Amino acid sequence: MRAVLGAAFAVACFSPHAPHGVACSPTGACPSGLTCQFGTCESAVRQDAAGGGGGDGGGGGDAALDAHVGGDDGSGGGGCHTYSSFVDTCALSPVTTIDVTAGSHTYDTTAHTLDGAPFAQRFTITGTWGTADVWNADSIQIEPGATLRVTGAAAFGLAATTVLVVGGTIDASAGGAGIGGVDGAACGGAGAAGNSDPLGGGGGGGGAYGAAGGTGGVGDTPDGKPGAGGKPLAQPTGLVGGCPGGGGGAGQSNQNTPAGAGGGAIYLASGGELEVTGAIDVGGGGGSNGGQTDGGGGGGGAGGLVWVDAPNILLVAGQIAANGGGGGGGGGDPGDKATSGQTGQVSATAAQGGSGAEAEGRGGNGGVAATVATAGSTSDVGGGGGGGGVGYVIFATGHASDSGLVTPAPISIPPP
Repeated sequence: MRAVLGAAFAVACFSPHAPHGVACSPTGACPSGLTCQFGTCESAVRQDAAGGGGGDGGGGGDAALDAHVGGDDGSGGGGCHTYSSFVDTCALSPVTTIDVTAGSHTYDTTAHTLDGAPFAQRFTITGTWGTADVWNADSIQIEPGATLRVTGAAAFGLAATTVLVVGGTIDASAGGAGIGGVDGAACGGAGAAGNSDPLGGGGGGGGAYGAAGGTGGVGDTPDGKPGAGGKPLAQPTGLVGGCPGGGGGAGQSNQNTPAGAGGGAIYLASGGELEVTGAIDVGGGGGSNGGQTDGGGGGGGAGGLVWVDAPNILLVAGQIAANGGGGGGGGGDPGDKATSGQTGQVSATAAQGGSGAEAEGRGGNGGVAATVATAGSTSDVGGGGGGGGVGYVIFATGHASDSGLVTPAPISIPPP
């Protein structure tokens, strides 16, 4: 039995254990092994630090777990050991298989919908850093030719008891699921906005996360001052994506130029092997160009986060990229044409900054691997936006076989 996710539908068939997500009886009764939580029958897996119970109101199939569980707590029985840095996987009751077929798909971590339809084979991780929406099965496969775009306020995750294979693409780039600074919260590594000047706004600074963002370029002097690049943030302990760039200073239009969004956060956990033959993309977004009104270019967004928990990680020509976005080119007068910066690339090549409306004002390149983001260039009209810095890749594993691309280089931490 398997849950097959097609181009426009989601069909869920569960293993022959009690079906969680069904409605409780009027008296609150549930099938054996399940408890009534907010009107539906769920596995009793919530572990509140304060000792409280209950769910998170996320809908059918959702069990909220608090971070950070590391190692055995004995709750699973039989010597079970959690394979996740954030939850006790011994308490989960996964379906048999989740298989994402070839084609383009979109999953929303806020609405919990796949291609617009409710998706129940999931749980929520909750920590002081925020939340993550995690699919759960014995085995999970993203087939070759499949592209899964993930959006929403919460980070996105996949947790498989035995094997997790990413043969297609998981895309949380440029404002994808779990970016830093959502819901109005400040993102500590955000680039600063450029100063406005009707003769030429300053370029916005690039966003930061694992590395600093580039400073924006000076616009018309002396008032088109650039925005500073964001400062790098400490290695994360939760599932949070990268920070945005700063907006370009307004020129004649009195409107700041949009910056690139940060890359999102993707969590992959397997109790057996994780195999990547496809791509995992959390690149930062490119800053917009300053247009034809002398605006400064927007700063590029920082790369996001990819966190992997697995005893064995196998990269077979696979690609994991948390690169920064390029800064937007500075704007000029009507008739002049600037271009926007590139989104962080799934490659070892830096995202290019956009060209300025004139010979000057080019946006800075995004960070890639160990190469830092560059500053936007100065112009007598709009200054270029700074490039976004790289994000983080974290491997919690006992063994990693790497014949693919990982940028920036992964940080190794002890397995759960």
